Amino acid sequence: MIIVPELRESSALKEALDQLPQLPKALDWGSDVNEANQKLFSEISKEEKCQVFLDWAAKYQPCMFGRLGAKQSKGIAYDMVIVDDDDLNRGEGHVEAVIQAARRAWKEKALQGLSHGFLIFFNSPRLAFCEAVDELLDITLKLTGLYLVESRPIKTDTIYTEAVPLRSEDGFIRLFKGGINVFYTSAHRTPNHDRRIPGGLLVSTNSPGHLANALVQKKEAANLEEATQIIYDLVIRSVGGGGIGDTKVKSCTWHRERQHAEGVNETPDPKKRLPYFVPDNYDPTLYSGFYHTDVTVPHDVTVNRRSFSDAEVWTDLYMDYVTMREFEHLHPDYGFWYGHPIPEEAMFYNPWFPERAYNKKWTEWPHWKKMLDAGYIRL
Repeated sequence: MIIVPELRESSALKEALDQLPQLPKALDWGSDVNEANQKLFSEISKEEKCQVFLDWAAKYQPCMFGRLGAKQSKGIAYDMVIVDDDDLNRGEGHVEAVIQAARRAWKEKALQGLSHGFLIFFNSPRLAFCEAVDELLDITLKLTGLYLVESRPIKTDTIYTEAVPLRSEDGFIRLFKGGINVFYTSAHRTPNHDRRIPGGLLVSTNSPGHLANALVQKKEAANLEEATQIIYDLVIRSVGGGGIGDTKVKSCTWHRERQHAEGVNETPDPKKRLPYFVPDNYDPTLYSGFYHTDVTVPHDVTVNRRSFSDAEVWTDLYMDYVTMREFEHLHPDYGFWYGHPIPEEAMFYNPWFPERAYNKKWTEWPHWKKMLDAGYIRL
């Protein structure tokens, strides 16, 4: 049982939520979201609302990790905490306490390999019907900061990563990087459409490397090479699989055709038949999208000032971190697949620093270019 300390209520968060510009309640979000909203805004319990959301995600979430995790399938599992209007009205201190208690409980499960992701679901009509404008962006940054307390203030167009602990068979604890993304209802029919959800706003954390290593420890994969193959197959099927919920909307990410010579990458090849949206000559390491999929809160697609026709395209998005290659500790892919060893008392610590994203090759990002030029990291 999670015990949350009683804190003095503050009206600032409630006032900010009450002032969010609202869309018409009769707005059509697509039948899948409309039906889920009816239940999520009813008087059912938090546990029942959690199941409503998971049932929706199991069918309509483009990301295969989210879809399978909602069904606790293929060894994928994640924890979920719901923050409802009653919680939000009690102020930032209360909400932060609820989230941090759930975050700590989740990491204790992750340590045992029992959970690989963490969902914070802000279930509120005020968030669900908020127009995709600057006020939504501001409240998103504020709410995300109640989770990532070590990184406040949260900024747009920045990559934030969580540290997910796992105790190895040798008894040592290692931290694995986990990506953090925000989903919200009014992403519907925008260049951020694939981040649409029913019921409000969601902060989602997922660690594929933690999952891969846990699969090996639980004997659900023979070795890390087989587990890497499993994860890579899911990644390939997640890219390009969006556009769900509206027949006029296409996926906000898509595969590119191969530009590299055969054999230069160290990523595995899928072992099963690929879906129709993956071209035969797909690039195994790069894909493209209307936003950087590792960014937690992207600015332009969140405030919906662009249409699909004039949306910025991010051409160089990477999936080659799913690899058996080991990286030195200063490399951007360090910590994804083999983890970072820590002492027992540091299992709740998050050592990964935030990183501003730029629409260019990662080797041209200011920080990593400096590291490369100085010889601290190798390609």
